[in-house]
Amino acid sequence: MRDSLPPAGLSVMLAVLLSIPAAATAEAITVVVQRGGDTTTVDDVADVHLYAGIPGHNYGGFHYLAAGTNVVNESYIALLRFGLEALPPPATVLQATMYLRTCWPQTPSSPCLVDAHPISSGNAGWVEGEARGYAVAGAACWNARARGEAQWIGGAGLANADADYSLPPIATATISPEQTGWIAFELAREAVQRWVSDPNTNTGMRLSVRGAQKVGNLLGVHSSESAEAPELRPKLVLKVEMDDNVQAEYWERRAERLIAEAAEQLRRAATAAAEVGSPERAQTRLGRLTGQLDETRQAARAADRWDGDELERIATQTSDVKRAADRLVRRLPVLRAVAANAARGLPTDFALSVADSMEHVMHPVERFTGDFPDRLQLSLARNEFEAVQVVIVPADRPVRAAAWHVTDLRGPGGATIPAEDIRVSPVGYARSHKPAGSREPADWWPCPILDFVDTIDVDPGTVQPLWMLLRTREETRAGLYRGKLTVTGDGVEPKSLVLRVRVFDFAVPVEQHLKTLCHLSETHSNNVYGDDRHKEEGLAEHMFQTVLDHRLAVANLYNMQSGTGQIGPQKGLNSIGLPSIAEPEDLRRLWEAGSRWWNLGYLHPVYAERAGMTIDEITPIFIEMMREALALADAAGWPHENLGIYLYDEAHTLDELGRVAAQVKSAFPDVTIMTTAYDTSFGVRGGPIDNSVDAWCPLTPSFLGELPTIQEAREVGKEVWWYVACGPREPHLNFFVQQQPICARLLMGAAAQKYKPDGFLYYYVNGWSGYQKPISSWPLTDWAPFYQPGPDGDGQLICPGPEGPVSTVVFESIRDGLEDYEYYWLLSDLAMRAREKGLDVSAAERLLEVSTDLLSSLTVYTEEPRRLRAEREAIAAEIERLQRCLNTHEPAR
Repeated sequence: MRDSLPPAGLSVMLAVLLSIPAAATAEAITVVVQRGGDTTTVDDVADVHLYAGIPGHNYGGFHYLAAGTNVVNESYIALLRFGLEALPPPATVLQATMYLRTCWPQTPSSPCLVDAHPISSGNAGWVEGEARGYAVAGAACWNARARGEAQWIGGAGLANADADYSLPPIATATISPEQTGWIAFELAREAVQRWVSDPNTNTGMRLSVRGAQKVGNLLGVHSSESAEAPELRPKLVLKVEMDDNVQAEYWERRAERLIAEAAEQLRRAATAAAEVGSPERAQTRLGRLTGQLDETRQAARAADRWDGDELERIATQTSDVKRAADRLVRRLPVLRAVAANAARGLPTDFALSVADSMEHVMHPVERFTGDFPDRLQLSLARNEFEAVQVVIVPADRPVRAAAWHVTDLRGPGGATIPAEDIRVSPVGYARSHKPAGSREPADWWPCPILDFVDTIDVDPGTVQPLWMLLRTREETRAGLYRGKLTVTGDGVEPKSLVLRVRVFDFAVPVEQHLKTLCHLSETHSNNVYGDDRHKEEGLAEHMFQTVLDHRLAVANLYNMQSGTGQIGPQKGLNSIGLPSIAEPEDLRRLWEAGSRWWNLGYLHPVYAERAGMTIDEITPIFIEMMREALALADAAGWPHENLGIYLYDEAHTLDELGRVAAQVKSAFPDVTIMTTAYDTSFGVRGGPIDNSVDAWCPLTPSFLGELPTIQEAREVGKEVWWYVACGPREPHLNFFVQQQPICARLLMGAAAQKYKPDGFLYYYVNGWSGYQKPISSWPLTDWAPFYQPGPDGDGQLICPGPEGPVSTVVFESIRDGLEDYEYYWLLSDLAMRAREKGLDVSAAERLLEVSTDLLSSLTVYTEEPRRLRAEREAIAAEIERLQRCLNTHEPAR
């Protein structure tokens, strides 16, 4: 038996063994890079698609990425970058797989290949952006790496393989029309290794469809903004080999990143709380979370050696802090409501806030930014409508069966604005189906004004705006009026707001001074309500009055004949518009109510096709139909200068249109012949329709692009209107649900004043095609707010309520804009008369030149309601001043 070593020898041997470094053990681990994944996922992804169809717009906020060519031969590419800075450079990449999940808009029309190419170093630094289809300075778009700052090195769409991206692709996947689920791209290991070893080389990938020459080969996949489920977003799965020391460095890096992310989330929460006055409950919660994160940071610093378990512990703790900070931010409106009530000695069950009618009030409470005053103020002229939103904000409990009551408003000398002239209605929400470039993704958007709802439940976590619409009459006395609005509910204390309403000392004219032509369809109304109900309950008259109350002309755009009866037995010629207006007294009522345009009829080659005729055969029949329609207008005493005949909607067949228009013009020389045909001659460039058409109507961008020619056209007696439809998109002013309501108001008011179109055309007020029933649920309604093929809001300015047509937030804003236009008209009329008397009109002239900080162009304008209201106040004050100077109070002409 061998002798044992003495203790001294053992000590020497141990010292020698400890002085020899232990061999590091290499081990493969899986690393996942995906935005919004679980606690251990690396959250560092940038992605965006670029669209050649609108090359200056950014789509970084869209929920999908597109690559390929759509059905109208427009190109898309997608850019993706997975950040790998968390991996230590000694890490060895064994495998790298990118996964993309298919989704709307579509799969390709035929099998094709999708290539991922590394983006060149010259294109490094591209910015994803957060837009959903509008222009943003500094963000990536088809034309530029950073719009307004830097172009793509090789040209638009990163099309140059030598300059914009590298060959060959680092991954290729085959896709087919039946493709669903995940698409796997096996990335070249060497390329990904370079990104790990030197993060500066990681400029991202360009995703393109190799078979995109074939129209319709378009791939759609979930983006990192996809709200459907975080796990469906793009992800990069790496199998990486690291020895023990490198792994420890990786875990430590990840922990530091997680702690930094939580600290940044807390900082943002504190900033958000400070911006709203740091409510006491918010301060307390922020203090607790800060202490919690400090403990986590101290524990991380004290860790002896990092491993996956330690990272998981840090990840869980920091995730708790981030979630709590996020909840705090989302609850800030509630905490502000509680603080506002507490300051006034009121119960904290719910509070009342105020929002402008020109801004969206979104349904989730975390999106609400309104104030909590104890009064609201409004100003308007006589014979005007104006609205404000009163918002119910639940705090400590739900508000069940919320109801509202408004007193009469008491004014000067005992004058009143009666409560029946103040309508309070809940705002309903429509689900977003086809958003038009929304800047704030959301499922539900304010849309119908639910004037048939008397009470409503408001749950915690949501808010409920009430649309308070006030109407003054021609005889309403000018001055300051006061009243009160009270909101009640089951088991909660009533809350009230003081109402202060100023009425200006002038009236908005009854007559519409901006000519309008918008299509109303009784057929669509019949489809929803049924013929019997439509007639017996007077729903057509209700629709007409709704349109008149919003200062639009009641008219028909797309039927061959407006009013009267059917002409001719031929199939396809029984297209009669607005049959409820068939007698002279019906038309006279429209004129007396201010309606100033009546369209006698419409002709398009499609009517000839339906009747099995040529356009030359149908034209004489159409002319006879117009004679009958004109006889009705003449019997009503309707002036011919306020009559029109509409031809060839958005047509390219100008030679044929010129031939038809010449015959119609010969038959009706003193009736305006109008078209939206794609012709920019405007009567002065020798085009085929110059001599037979009186009024051109281009889209608003085309109008602005042809201002010198339009001026020439007006000098020879031509009219040039303008219109919007399913385009133009943001940032152009239009009527889409996702645009702030101020956009519709600016288009109809300040923009019309600035650019002075002769009229405004819109193709559908009630495009209810395909709908068979009225709204039947609220406040989240079952209404789909679009008319094919447009985005949300397109062609649906009013909705069918259970008791008849109801207005929408956009339709209210259109009226407000038209009333703003009347302010400009009144000021211009007064300035002209004052100038003739030698009075100073310099202030009026400045106001009539629309301020650039209010509206610089149709794409550059304020979205701040206070700015527009300040302009209105200034115009109103100048109108009153000029009236006093002229020493007259005669009715507006």
